[in-house]
Amino acid sequence: MTENSESCRYVIKQISVFSENKPGRLSAIAKGLEDADVNIYAFSIAESKGFGVVRLIVDKSSAALKNLADGEYSFTVVSKETTGEGENQAPVTTKNVTI
Repeated sequence: MTENSESCRYVIKQISVFSENKPGRLSAIAKGLEDADVNIYAFSIAESKGFGVVRLIVDKSSAALKNLADGEYSFTVVSKETTGEGENQAPVTTKNVTI
């Protein structure tokens, strides 16, 4: 770590959206975020027969959360504050929020 590592902390928010596993649901989530001027940096999907979980990293988490809440999606948010110092790093804080 460098001398200034304390000032290099940042927060990553992962949003997990619960959705029915049917055609068009991912498109609807992405379109809603596009309409809110939110860019998706990364996403992954875990799915089963009846539902799926779309995990998102976005550029404007507050706008994304408002859009998802307005769309009546069920979601959780995990925030991790980190120093970004490679594989030896440990999250400084982790916060789970269910909305």
